Amino acid sequence: MADIYWVGQTTAVAQVSTFTISTYHNTPTYSLTVGGVSVTTAAGLGSDTAVAASLIALWNASTHPYFTGITASTSGAANFVTLTADTAGVPFTATAGVSTTDGAINGSTASSGIAATATTANASPNSATGARNWYNATTGAFFPPASWGGSDNVYVENSSTSILWNLDLSAYPVASFSFGKTFVTPAVAGLNPMQFQTGAATTAVSTAAHEYRGHKLKIAATTVTIGYYNGNGSPSMSGRINLDLHTTSSSTARVFDTGVNPTDAGQMACRLVYNVGTRTVKIYGGNVGIATDGFDEASSRNLGVIETHPPNGNGRAPSVVIGGGPNNDPTTMNFYAGDVLFQAGSTSSINVYGGTFKMANHASGTGTHDDLTVYGGTADVRGFSGTITDHAVRYNGRLIRDNATTFTNGLTILGNGMEIKAV
Repeated sequence: MADIYWVGQTTAVAQVSTFTISTYHNTPTYSLTVGGVSVTTAAGLGSDTAVAASLIALWNASTHPYFTGITASTSGAANFVTLTADTAGVPFTATAGVSTTDGAINGSTASSGIAATATTANASPNSATGARNWYNATTGAFFPPASWGGSDNVYVENSSTSILWNLDLSAYPVASFSFGKTFVTPAVAGLNPMQFQTGAATTAVSTAAHEYRGHKLKIAATTVTIGYYNGNGSPSMSGRINLDLHTTSSSTARVFDTGVNPTDAGQMACRLVYNVGTRTVKIYGGNVGIATDGFDEASSRNLGVIETHPPNGNGRAPSVVIGGGPNNDPTTMNFYAGDVLFQAGSTSSINVYGGTFKMANHASGTGTHDDLTVYGGTADVRGFSGTITDHAVRYNGRLIRDNATTFTNGLTILGNGMEIKAV
């Protein structure tokens, strides 16, 4: 068992990738592509070197954000196209294609997806897989993810270095993965899919394009903890922790607090997505979004058990948005504190014990919910046009509704429970 800490000390190296126009023919066009955006030559240019020169000129003339941070040039033979990152440590993925099988790039006649020859691999202090970005406190040596084991504990704390690139760590399962409040702003974990990251600084972005590289830090851990802190004062925790908790079964995630000011406008400071029906997510404080990125709606997900609880210590009451539309289905939700907005799919059981719970339609549709029981606090379902099979208000609970919601069975009211119908 090892205790592993994020340190981000890999020296930045600029990526260099090369394509070779290996077979020329006057019929096809030749293209280079990044993130689905291409530059394409005309047909009939006369030679492989003319094709290379045309691709270089087209690339360097492009004003698209995917291209402007990379310089194309000839390196070696005149039929080479070499792409070099302008900023060391910022990776890119470029592919090539030939419109017909008469021509070839790097020996391939594929119409798209021809991989470059990696002349120099990207290296970065912001890469999740960097050789010197993780430190083993047990051995006193750098410890990259390829060396991790299932009993190891990983910590991201006491750092202002962002984790931005090569974000898929799901092949390296560990016992626990934790983010402390001392992982401080402006550092972030993961990317914003709605903008393109052009450098390591949080502000180094272009809003003219979406992010085509992986944007969630994908981890595999039995226990995930976010927002712990045992010191004095109140550190300014990172405003973006964007995680894919993968498919580790029978696992628990706990959020004690998050950054006060989210890095991304309109988003929560901590964003989680996963697809494990046996996972339990317990939120004690902070701003948390579950399946709230638009990209999280593409496939059906089982969101397991979701709970909110009163804050521990100096934490803030939880503020939670559960989104993703009808494709995302929690099994059970128990809310004891905070504010919750639910826009997701079908559930078996919703229990409100305290705080304020709001159910709303999602742009992509509504779900069917078996059971809503309000023991305390307030449940507000005004404007939700889906179906709730059974609903009850007990003890000191309060339900606010209108005519939009379909209630299959009658209402049960016990104790001081109250139903308020807004017309």
